[in-house]
Amino acid sequence: RIEDGRLARAPADEDAPVGELHDRFGPHEPAVASRREGERAPAAVVAPDAVYDVEADVFSPNAAGGVLDDATLPRLRCRAVVGAANEQLAEPRHGDALHERRILYGPDYVVNAGGLLSLLYEQGQTDEAGVTRRVEQIGERVAGLWARARAEGMAPHRLADRMAEERLAAARTP
Repeated sequence: RIEDGRLARAPADEDAPVGELHDRFGPHEPAVASRREGERAPAAVVAPDAVYDVEADVFSPNAAGGVLDDATLPRLRCRAVVGAANEQLAEPRHGDALHERRILYGPDYVVNAGGLLSLLYEQGQTDEAGVTRRVEQIGERVAGLWARARAEGMAPHRLADRMAEERLAAARTP
């Protein structure tokens, strides 16, 4: 389930494979972290260009931006795109295309607050507890965005942009 903001949940049988490991940049050890500390769970590795063709609940780009474009978007076989890579959409219209295909999209700046939180921590604007509290709110924030986008009939990336612009405008108003 992705509704609670977690990319993966423990399967009923904790020794069962949790999915496939895909990376555009080369081979990896065919395993992902297990739900039990210190253990590994099996996963499959596919060729870099095949990542878009894998049937999955979530496609999660986490290293490179611009990976969703005219060539890759039609190949996606997932229910959601949620990843930490910056600017995953080659163009905003690709987010519209995800919406038209009924694929949920979590905009990177909503999903990945790690860089900003690190900066706030380093500048002394928050402490470790503040970082933890904000990280724990990310899933709720993404779920709220998706619910509001659904209610307004709007693509999530368009709504997230509008919400960000509203917050910036409110911050500028004395």
